[in-house]
Amino acid sequence: MSENDRHSAEDGNRTAPRPRDDEIRLRQMGEADLATGLRLSLQVGWNQLEADWRLFYGLNPEGAFVAECGDRVVGTVTTTDYGGTMGWIAMVIVDPTYRHRGIATRLLRTAINALSHLDTIKLDATPAGRHVYARMEFHDEFCLTRYAGETIVPHPAGEYAGHIRPMEAADVPSVVERDARVLGAERKKVIEGLFSMAPEYAFVWEEESELRGFVMGRHGAKFEFIGPLVAEGVDGARALCRAVLERTGRRPAGMDVPDSAREWREYVERIGMTPRRPFTRMYRGAHPHSGELERLFAGAGPELG
Repeated sequence: MSENDRHSAEDGNRTAPRPRDDEIRLRQMGEADLATGLRLSLQVGWNQLEADWRLFYGLNPEGAFVAECGDRVVGTVTTTDYGGTMGWIAMVIVDPTYRHRGIATRLLRTAINALSHLDTIKLDATPAGRHVYARMEFHDEFCLTRYAGETIVPHPAGEYAGHIRPMEAADVPSVVERDARVLGAERKKVIEGLFSMAPEYAFVWEEESELRGFVMGRHGAKFEFIGPLVAEGVDGARALCRAVLERTGRRPAGMDVPDSAREWREYVERIGMTPRRPFTRMYRGAHPHSGELERLFAGAGPELG
């Protein structure tokens, strides 16, 4: 997503005449709606490609919805059930022409209902969207910042370079397990999907046959997205990041960095990325299922957590 993007849920901060109930209706998303979803995300300046939309939809088709006005799709939302433990809400988009009419709020409520069997639901909120979600009983967990750069010059990988290698299919189960410890919930289909979409951006850090970290990435409409990036320490994170950046070449790249990772943020800025916009990870439910945040150096994006 670009620094100009906005969660459509931000329309809850403004008032405008609402359409009649029979003018806007919500229904389950179908594969035929994915092209429209892509059009909407590009229209609002977000970073997704068709492959992203297919991944989001495929994670939980029964929990993906669209809003229609007549025969026109004017809004979207997707959800994911992470291992029966935690739900995720994403891709809340409303056509700019139809904003400020409560459509995003209706989509959000529908998404929450679709995940009501889970004790915790999460999302990444923009500053304005955060106030809307807070009114719907979401609470702050931690903050992240979107960093991106046009020209990035990574520092040498140092002693860890010899321990970084391309991820293989046989590594995926170990990566899924390591990711679950950091996130607080398992998301096997997400890791498999990211590996299938961009295997050239997937690397592992291994020492004495033990997985110490990994990184994955996605292609984007505006920039290449790096994340998730998990490592035992900042030096290993630098080596993993360098491995990906050597594959992205001269294309712009970005990542979502936890604000608590201060030393890592300083490194990200030194190699040419600048802060673009903040996010707040929020949760709704009994507890946040927080994992090993100290080992998270880049999230998988607001779409995936």
